[in-house]
Amino acid sequence: MVELKIVPQDGKAFCTYGGVPNSPANFDVDFLMHASTKDWEAMGQGDPGPMWAMMSGKLEFQGPKLVAMRAIKPFESFLLNVGKVAADAATCPAGAMKTSLAP
Repeated sequence: MVELKIVPQDGKAFCTYGGVPNSPANFDVDFLMHASTKDWEAMGQGDPGPMWAMMSGKLEFQGPKLVAMRAIKPFESFLLNVGKVAADAATCPAGAMKTSLAP
C-alpha cells in the first residue's frame, strides 16, 4: 500500500508525500483506490480514463464519491502527467502487482 498526499497550492495540485502510509485512512476525506499495475499504466496513457475505469471495475474505489466526481478531471490530468514519466513496473518488489493509492 502506498500513500500519496496531494494538497492545493497556487491553484494547482501538488504531491507533498509519497510512500508508506503514515496514518489510517479517513474515508470522510481520503480515497483508497486499487487497480492492477497494467490498469494504472493504461490510465496513465489515457486509455481508459479513470471515470471509465471506475465504472468498469478496473479501478476499485473507496471514499467520498461526490468529492471524487468533482475532482475527476484534475485526477485524470494527474494520471496523464504520471504516465509521461519514464518508469519500469518490472522493478517493483515481488507481490506489488496490485497497487493502492491513498491521497
